[in-house]
Amino acid sequence: MRRYAVLLAVVVTLLILLSILAKQAKSQANNASPIVSYTTADLKEFILYKDDPINIERTRIATEIYRAEKLRGKWGGQCVIFARRFLGRAEIKGTARNIKTNSSEPIVGALIKFETGALDHVGVILYVREDSIYYIDSNGNEDEIIQTRWADKTDKNILGYKNFEN
Repeated sequence: MRRYAVLLAVVVTLLILLSILAKQAKSQANNASPIVSYTTADLKEFILYKDDPINIERTRIATEIYRAEKLRGKWGGQCVIFARRFLGRAEIKGTARNIKTNSSEPIVGALIKFETGALDHVGVILYVREDSIYYIDSNGNEDEIIQTRWADKTDKNILGYKNFEN
């Protein structure tokens, strides 16, 4: 009898783990970008330079990408609230629809604004390549979960960018 109870507990635990893994796989499948982890090989490009003023920007980018990767999959709330907290900028408020863009060029640390319907959507730009933008957002799948994603610079849903003066 005791063996059956232990076996049942093991089976239930495995089912719970499979359920969690299935949710994670579904979440990653909904992300339109390829699955990329910047916590390993790609971050080697951004060697952290503590005292080299020329490479301070590369260090900041690497730090923000690492921070973003650690937040992926956690609860972040609505996109504007998440962006305000992530960037530590009190002036980011209201709804994404109310955020005014001020640039047609993406830069690291700016907001990226998308047209998504009635309220629009914003994320925080982490890295910019020649043809794509890597950003972090929350609630992009209407689930208030933090994701990192790639967007093509020619994506017709991008309304613009909100750059901040330091």
